[in-house]
Amino acid sequence: MAYIINQVLNLKEKIREEELEKYNSSFVTNDLQNKEADIVYKMKEKNIFFLIEHQSKVDYSMPYRLEEYRIEIIKSAIDIEKIKNKGYEIPEVIPIVIYTGKRNWNAKLHLHSIQDERFKNVNLQKYNLIDINKYEKETLIDSNYLIDKMFLIQRSEGQEEMKKTIIQAVETTKDEKDKEKLIRIVKLTLMKQINKDELEEIIKSKKGEVEVMEEVIERLKRDAIKEGLKEGLKQGLKEGVSSIIKNMLQKGIEVNEIKELTGVSKKEIEQIKQLME
Repeated sequence: MAYIINQVLNLKEKIREEELEKYNSSFVTNDLQNKEADIVYKMKEKNIFFLIEHQSKVDYSMPYRLEEYRIEIIKSAIDIEKIKNKGYEIPEVIPIVIYTGKRNWNAKLHLHSIQDERFKNVNLQKYNLIDINKYEKETLIDSNYLIDKMFLIQRSEGQEEMKKTIIQAVETTKDEKDKEKLIRIVKLTLMKQINKDELEEIIKSKKGEVEVMEEVIERLKRDAIKEGLKEGLKQGLKEGVSSIIKNMLQKGIEVNEIKELTGVSKKEIEQIKQLME
């Protein structure tokens, strides 16, 4: 096996026989057809595997089959806890096909193929990374794309910066549909990271930006109440819904407004009100 590996890989430093050990060779794929990889060898004390597949006929599905086997071998050998550590070496599988048929082998040698010339220089063997820390803040602010406004908010460090950034993001979003979407994102961000008192601070922060943020905050409150109530009703938390309505009544909010905000019928709200008297 060492001889075969050295022959096909043409390594400068040869693999020695004593470096190899046989590994479990059976890997049942998800299609449950009991396909088996012929032979699997492993380098001792290393997460490097050699998958040896014998073929007597040309098989055009070979790149896909080998990818299936490769993933199964990795899954069987990987340490799920250690994979979270930066220094952990993920198992590497090197597939080798030994073909002994009479026809010339003309199946593809890799799974990926260029179906569009625009991707001919793209490395399809690796994932492509977008790191928002590499973007200049000014570039994101000036951009007309919604995704850049999302990046802008996500880059915020601390609540004070986040509040200022949200105002900038909303104000500089020109497309109304994008602004609506951004408001939903702002809602999730604010509700998780900024408390109620600080929401009011955002509104009071700057006169020129008050109108924009008042509209945002109002929608946030409405959406949050409605979504919270819907979740509560789905889970049968009627007491929780009642408690919310009671709090709203105690704060002097009119029945019709509570109905509009919560979606609960006027009759039910009146009943809760009577129980409070």
